[in-house]
Amino acid sequence: MNQEEIRMYELVVILRHSLGDPEIQQFIDDYTVRIEQSGSIVIKVDNWGKRKLAYEIKGERKGTYLCFNFQGKGAVIQPLENANRINDVILKSMIIRVEKIASDTVAGNEVEERESAVV
Repeated sequence: MNQEEIRMYELVVILRHSLGDPEIQQFIDDYTVRIEQSGSIVIKVDNWGKRKLAYEIKGERKGTYLCFNFQGKGAVIQPLENANRINDVILKSMIIRVEKIASDTVAGNEVEERESAVV
């Protein structure tokens, strides 16, 4: 029997800037349930906050960035991408397969090093 391998994925979504904190939390909760109903396991959800977009998307100049790290089979990706396309609050989304999730301290140190090098 050929069983599909379970892999790590990272989903980044940009939500409309006009959403309030309760609506964003509701989106996180609903989306976590959607991922888990597909047979995947949500490992971590990061709210990166509201940021200015590099260019206008669907009439918006700012957006709220969310990052979901989850573990699942590849078959879950296509239904998630289809759902992202028809959801009105999502401006953009991207799902990538990752080998490992960097720890917060390592990621934070890398950002600090890059910022100090730029300054």
